[in-house]
Amino acid sequence: MKNKNKFVMAVAASAISLTALAGTYVNAAPKTEVSVKAPININKNQLAKQIDQYLKENKFNGSILVAKEGKTIFKQGYGKSNFETNAQNNDDTIFRIGSITKSFTAVAIMQLAEQGKLKLDDPINKYVPDFPSGEKITIHHLLSHTGGLGEYLDEELLKDPEKATKYVSHEELVDQISKMKLISEPGTKFSYSNAGYALLGYILERVSHTTYDNYVNEYFFKPLDMDRSGVDINEPVQSNHAVGSGWELGDIDMSYFGPTGGMYSTVGDLYKFDKALLSGELISQKSLDKMFTPNLSNYGYGWGDGKQFKLSSDWKWHNGHIPGFLSYNGVNQKDDMQVIMLTNQERPENEVMKMANEITHLIDNDQAYVKWLENHAKSLKTTEPNSSLNDLKPLQDMVGSASIVGLGEAMHGAHEIFTMKHRFVEYLVTEMGFTNLVLEEGWDKALKLDHYVLTGEGNPSEHLSPAFNTKEIVGMLEWIRDYNADHEKKVRVIGMDMITVNEDVYNTITDYVKKYSPELVPSLNEKMKDLIPATKDFNTFINLPQEDQDKFISDAKQISALLEQNKEKLNGESKEFVWIQQNARVIEQFTTMASPLPEKPSDHYLKHDIAMYENAKWTEEKLGKTIVWGHNGHISKTNMIPFVYPKVAGQHLVEHYGDKYVSIGTSVYEGQYNVNNTKGEFGPHGTVNSSDPNSFNYTLGKVSDDQFFVDLRKAKGETKTWLNEQHPIFAGVNTVGPGIPTMVDISLGETFDILVQIQKVSPSQLNR
Repeated sequence: MKNKNKFVMAVAASAISLTALAGTYVNAAPKTEVSVKAPININKNQLAKQIDQYLKENKFNGSILVAKEGKTIFKQGYGKSNFETNAQNNDDTIFRIGSITKSFTAVAIMQLAEQGKLKLDDPINKYVPDFPSGEKITIHHLLSHTGGLGEYLDEELLKDPEKATKYVSHEELVDQISKMKLISEPGTKFSYSNAGYALLGYILERVSHTTYDNYVNEYFFKPLDMDRSGVDINEPVQSNHAVGSGWELGDIDMSYFGPTGGMYSTVGDLYKFDKALLSGELISQKSLDKMFTPNLSNYGYGWGDGKQFKLSSDWKWHNGHIPGFLSYNGVNQKDDMQVIMLTNQERPENEVMKMANEITHLIDNDQAYVKWLENHAKSLKTTEPNSSLNDLKPLQDMVGSASIVGLGEAMHGAHEIFTMKHRFVEYLVTEMGFTNLVLEEGWDKALKLDHYVLTGEGNPSEHLSPAFNTKEIVGMLEWIRDYNADHEKKVRVIGMDMITVNEDVYNTITDYVKKYSPELVPSLNEKMKDLIPATKDFNTFINLPQEDQDKFISDAKQISALLEQNKEKLNGESKEFVWIQQNARVIEQFTTMASPLPEKPSDHYLKHDIAMYENAKWTEEKLGKTIVWGHNGHISKTNMIPFVYPKVAGQHLVEHYGDKYVSIGTSVYEGQYNVNNTKGEFGPHGTVNSSDPNSFNYTLGKVSDDQFFVDLRKAKGETKTWLNEQHPIFAGVNTVGPGIPTMVDISLGETFDILVQIQKVSPSQLNR
């Protein structure tokens, strides 16, 4: 025997449990059930791509088949079928399937029950005379692992591992099992037991008057054309038979497994079995329902229940583990779906179960959500501006009477997001009476942009920060300029950020004061002369001594106080004075916000978004209906970037405005975008790839429309529950690099009122 001494020594030294060798049924605590109401069409090409990527990322070695509604969606082999010869797995490679064999054994018993040859409540001593406690243990108990039997692989092989290498007849195996003590009273406790299924195989042979091998061949393999399947012996009997790898404990004779874990098959053959079982070809629906009905620990007869893994109870499954091989077979009769995975690489059993269940989630867990999205999503005919706005008409009801709308972006550097948002701005302005666009841009820069859209004078590209200095943003500003030229009611452009305060802001205040109350100018200039160079950027300000910073904070406050105290002299009821006061407030915001850096960055970021909220609020209160254009993380109703910002502007807006504030977020499935790298270089360094099936991006990407928008507030039932759960979503932070998060967990339904989904994005077109 190969590696015999290694096997004996390893077992003796570690007292390893050998229960797993025939494919331990992985038992997990029940989790929240997700009920699927009805099947929907799946984007098969996209799904195949996602499965392929997921399996490659997890270094899967084996074969897989995924099917829905009688059609194979995905079928492929990965890695090596023989690690010594480097032969490759394909979709017809034969694998040992371990305890998936139990599903066949259970179906065979149900067939015999339907034929009246046995009853499920028969005590087993009817078929195995003199079996200890045989009058208490029924066939039902054996099928459901509730017979109180221990594990013969543990009981016998741990005592004498040499037995694992020798042929054992069914009679000898039953004799070994009969000597085991019960570990619980029959019917009271679930305890996974290969011994129970070994007894079922023996009973099958007594009742059917043929061997187990002959029975499964005559009733399963031949009629279903499963010509690549059989009950295993110790050597491959067909071509393209995978060789198990990674098992360190040596050989085990296959006669120990037989009805409990001794079959070999392919993903294609198992699919034939599944289809025949679910269609009623093998047993009646009544018998199938009995098999699938969970008993203790959510185990039926040869099948587990899907809700253990947060799947619908419509999913039934079994896994298998035999030296060097692991397997999984999952079926869903209601929606006619199957997931079959076979591998010839030894690895932790829960890893394979995780892969199988993740892939099952890909095609099942979000079906109800995708169906709801399909039914409620409003298709975007295009993301390009200067096109018909008819597809945006649903915004009328979605936005309703809101006076302030947050228009988010998943990242600052994507062409399709910028052009889509341009279209939304067009609609909100032309059809809903919005007259102000608040940009996530500096207040001082936006004063120049506002002048441009009002007069057409200047070049907007000279006044945009790098992320917004794009052809898309300039195109939108040109549209506003053209709109203003033809309309009496002008659209204003406001900056809510204050990363710099340039001299123009100060000059605007001074010029106004000089016009109405020139005697105040000397006092004003005294406060401003040192503030102007200090507020040109954050780095300049934060590198000043603290006493200088404190002085400038005081000076900024005194400028605001001077204006307020002399309001009457300064024509304080005029619209122009409102702007002058806001200019002074921005200076104050800058000094107050910059001061905590670098010792207290959280204070800085808290004050930053309070200031952005105040500036958006000022715009809506003083100028009218307002669009707030910013990153998702700033306009969201919950904080999706708490690792940077203690509280974001959107949270303040919803607290103040309630339902009068509507937050529109964006989501992306895949593509590239402009972003800063860790060297501070802005360019096409960002990539979105929604491979995580648990993420919102992934599920949203399964909707058939490449781009759409949807009112999340309309969701009910399980979709609302899903939207309000924490799931990952692409963060789109302004810098990419090692250690910088790309995904954040949020409750999407609580974060945005409306969501825009774009399947694929490309980098924005930078003005160079």
